[in-house]
Amino acid sequence: MAASIDLDGRNVAGGHRAPLPAPPPRLHAARGRVGLALGAAAVAMTALAVAAVVGGAVDASVLSEPGMVSRWALLASRTVYDITAMATIGVLLLAVVLLPAPGGLSAESQRLVRVAGRWSAGWAAAGAISVPLVLSDVAGLPVWEVLAPDVLPLAADLPQTRALLSSVWLAALVAVGSRHCRSHAVGWLLLVTGFGALLPLLLTGHTGHGDDHVVAVVGLTTHVAAASVWVGGLLAVGVHVRTAGVLASVLPRYSRVALGSFALVALSGLAMAWVALTEPGELFTTRYGQLLLAKTTALCVLGALGHRHRRRTIPAVAASRPRAFLRLAAVELAVMAATVGLAVGLSRTSPPDVGDHAAAAVSVQTTAQALQDAEPLVG
Repeated sequence: MAASIDLDGRNVAGGHRAPLPAPPPRLHAARGRVGLALGAAAVAMTALAVAAVVGGAVDASVLSEPGMVSRWALLASRTVYDITAMATIGVLLLAVVLLPAPGGLSAESQRLVRVAGRWSAGWAAAGAISVPLVLSDVAGLPVWEVLAPDVLPLAADLPQTRALLSSVWLAALVAVGSRHCRSHAVGWLLLVTGFGALLPLLLTGHTGHGDDHVVAVVGLTTHVAAASVWVGGLLAVGVHVRTAGVLASVLPRYSRVALGSFALVALSGLAMAWVALTEPGELFTTRYGQLLLAKTTALCVLGALGHRHRRRTIPAVAASRPRAFLRLAAVELAVMAATVGLAVGLSRTSPPDVGDHAAAAVSVQTTAQALQDAEPLVG
């Protein structure tokens, strides 16, 4: 009996092409991934609008009045900034930490690092757009007047805009570095740089001006870093994992990381509430407290969904039923997106005890006056 030789899938003896192994089925089509991301963004913007109205973030300021366009644009750009930052951290975490790859980054991890680079480019762009909007907000000038060549360089004198520029530079560094990442060491360096890009803005927020300065800064840093790992990790697993095999591999690891992140978010949130509120009744009687209560409620819902993941969907994925995870993850991402919108609105809402922030107000007023003095140069 003549032997047949298979070359490149062809049977030499019979002349027939041997069937090639079928690629692993995709969890969802590209259109579904885009739809999920856009849906989450829409939920975040809706929650932001509600939080901005309830908390007064879009009300005219007694120190400066840049106009409605600048106020709303600043809120929207900050929401995009936060979402893209979390996505960058989450996808890098998935590529470097959660996805097993002995001997270096696998092809799948390298693909995910490139995806993180695209998210990071969006992060840098959102930060760059926010710079003139923050300047407009502080100066009380419409954003198109702030863009004048005689005024825009004054961004270097404002702590908030200097912090934004630092974050933009670091996020852009991640975007560029992701194109040349081939090793775990470089992947870890990009992840650490991403966390570093979160820090500048956290050190210039109004929560750092209270009597408990250290508690506020440490609490806020822990809160944002843990939320980035938690929210960004779920987005990465739910949107960018392509096959059921990879999902079954990374989901138990992500679940353990998410549980730890949930605990850190909750504890740091309690610490910041302790600093911002003087008595429990302010949760119900102040705008800041009401938004904080809404955010806490969303956190409790997310905790319940995470518990369901661990009890139901992880075993279902292990039993080759990944759709159970995708359905629940879509709901969880929607709640997380709403929480991000609430958080941005809360960050632009003054805490009840405004006396602790008098020094910050004086600093802002001084900078605003300097910018106002530059206004005649525009015309």
